[in-house]
Amino acid sequence: MPPKPKGSQVLVRISHAALSSPGKNLMMAVPSALRKNAIPELDFSGRVVLAGPSVPPRLGPGTPVFGTVSKYATAVSGQGTLAEYLLIGSDCIAIKPTKMTFAEASCLSVLGQVAMEMIRRAQVKKGERILINGGSGAVGTAAIQLAKHVGAHVVTVCSGLKADITKSVGADEVVDYHQVRSVPGFLAETYDKVPFDAILDTVGSQELFVKSPRYLKPDGTFVNVGEGDGETGQLGFILQALRNTHQPSFLGGVRRKYVTFSAPLTGANAERLASLAEEGKMHVFIDSSFDLKDALKASPLSIPPCCVK
Repeated sequence: MPPKPKGSQVLVRISHAALSSPGKNLMMAVPSALRKNAIPELDFSGRVVLAGPSVPPRLGPGTPVFGTVSKYATAVSGQGTLAEYLLIGSDCIAIKPTKMTFAEASCLSVLGQVAMEMIRRAQVKKGERILINGGSGAVGTAAIQLAKHVGAHVVTVCSGLKADITKSVGADEVVDYHQVRSVPGFLAETYDKVPFDAILDTVGSQELFVKSPRYLKPDGTFVNVGEGDGETGQLGFILQALRNTHQPSFLGGVRRKYVTFSAPLTGANAERLASLAEEGKMHVFIDSSFDLKDALKASPLSIPPCCVK
């Protein structure tokens, strides 16, 4: 039997769970010896079944919701969303947007909140020119929509095969990495006279950062949430980020501000995303959908948006 909620907790019957790169990376980062039993993934949608005595009435039984398990709960206790039921704090959820299906809502929270934090860290403003690397991915498409909501001019890098996706959510210009010999080289030739105010990298291209002084304004910010090819692992990513952030230029450091972070995942942020979705200003794209019994088949596809029901 599922546990009964206490205090401000709710018990949610899960409709859909999203498979994502952050969820997979978090599971891999914590040794299994530290948490022997673990349920994968962070994002979900579903309906509240039971509510604790301190839960707001608007989140009572029967309410359609979506949200994210806290990264701490996943890392320490192995709590996840690939399950039938989920016991979670009401401060981690929001009411599902009426304009989204349960499948779409399950993919909204993590990618949207990461993109929100990228926009905030870069201090994107109306009229600024922004480069988004990996614009056709889950975080990339969310970042494009949020940047356009602010009023920025967005240039994105992605495969030409997915250019239509980025344009459909507002990208002003698309650089097809298949059609250029070197993306940093192309950017230097094309945008050296009109450099970007900020670069948002969802892929993790070290070369893009190293050569950014040729196309990023001196006071611009390079915000990265990607881990590149992932060959160096979590430790390698952390060490590289420390070098990019603190290495002085006379020792080979890059003369541009570098930012990386772990996004705060909250119900309040999820509510902001839900409001944008209700206004038709936030959309998600689902690559594939699987039944829960086929979750292992879905796992290798967890870089693009993918959901399990």
